Amino acid sequence: MPSRPLTINSKQQGAVLVVSLIILLLMTIIGVSSMKTTTLEERMAGNMRDQNLSFQSAEAALSEGETFLDPANNVIIVADGSAGIHDTGQAPDVFDSDTWSNNVKSVPVVTQFNDDQNARYFIEKLGPITKSEGRVISFDPSGSKANDSDITGYKVVAIGEGPSGTSQSILASYYGRVE
Repeated sequence: MPSRPLTINSKQQGAVLVVSLIILLLMTIIGVSSMKTTTLEERMAGNMRDQNLSFQSAEAALSEGETFLDPANNVIIVADGSAGIHDTGQAPDVFDSDTWSNNVKSVPVVTQFNDDQNARYFIEKLGPITKSEGRVISFDPSGSKANDSDITGYKVVAIGEGPSGTSQSILASYYGRVE
């Protein structure tokens, strides 16, 4: 029996190879895109964590400043510009880096969750706040302290830095202290 040449093989022109290469190219593009998205999401999560830790450290410094002002600590507040306590209108600029690196202008705070967060605060005395100024103030809901007592207002400003050093949070609170 004589052998016959197959004519099917002679008509193939590599269509399966071209389709396979196109599918491989599409899968490569999808894979690279997924890797870029994953990397971006990982960076976003890291930045969010860094910002969250900077906020927590600023909040810890703010709490430390308010605790310092608490009358229960029997601390006499002298607003002479030293040790982070400033008189009315004499507070340093919160956006000046010297404010947060100078131990006279601000007070360092060690946070329990990360020592590298450069948490600091300063206090500005705002002056007396009395009922005669038209402000109704009641700091003690039990009523044990009279509203007619002189209350000295203070502003506590705190800063916290994230572990990477790329995020900072600045917080402020107002504190009234019965003198």
